Amino acid sequence: IIGKTKAIARTVKLLSINTTGERNAAISFLLELSRSQLLLENIGSTPGSILILTTMKINNTDDPIAAEKAGAVLKNLEKCPKNIKYMAESGYLEPLQSYLVEGEMQSIRKAF
Repeated sequence: IIGKTKAIARTVKLLSINTTGERNAAISFLLELSRSQLLLENIGSTPGSILILTTMKINNTDDPIAAEKAGAVLKNLEKCPKNIKYMAESGYLEPLQSYLVEGEMQSIRKAF
């Protein structure tokens, strides 16, 4: 049901809010959602999600807890080949490199 609503898009939008409490609640919620195989593609295809999560992960000095959770969400999103494509398009190349090294080329080709 959540995947068919605007809840994911609104949660992603909350990630860019300056209020630490709201941002931490949003990233915690997104982390829980990212544990569902059914929602992985939905989260990754939400406009801005990969870019915001990557920025949060890299800027870990602002909020180390949120950065750690953003990294965990990104790790979960890697389970969906299409998300690896979205990550590469956003400049986050580590997942693509890992899959290429591990020989997962077939899955990547399907995503592209």
